[in-house]
Amino acid sequence: MGTTYCEEEHRRTIKKISGADGKITREAFIAWYLDWLFGGDESDIETDEEDEAGEEEETPAASSGEGWGKAFGVEEGSWKCDACMVRNKAADTKCAACETVRPGYEDKQEE
Repeated sequence: MGTTYCEEEHRRTIKKISGADGKITREAFIAWYLDWLFGGDESDIETDEEDEAGEEEETPAASSGEGWGKAFGVEEGSWKCDACMVRNKAADTKCAACETVRPGYEDKQEE
């Protein structure tokens, strides 16, 4: 994948996500990993001067349950088409993708 192990970067990352006792909690690791995986904050790139300053950094908080969960939330009253499985808005009487009539609205469609 074109990545190279860098001992300095590895050391900074461990220092950043470890607690006061030097241990890395599961929650801190998961928060860091998701941030790294999905390209969140670019603050992982630090200069040597910042490391030498000896500033204590906060341990990443555990996931708050937000984020990706909201992206895949289901709109209240929406319905799933039985033919193509597309999720449609509550006001739609036909599927937006395949135009199959919504169950229960067969008699209400204009032909």
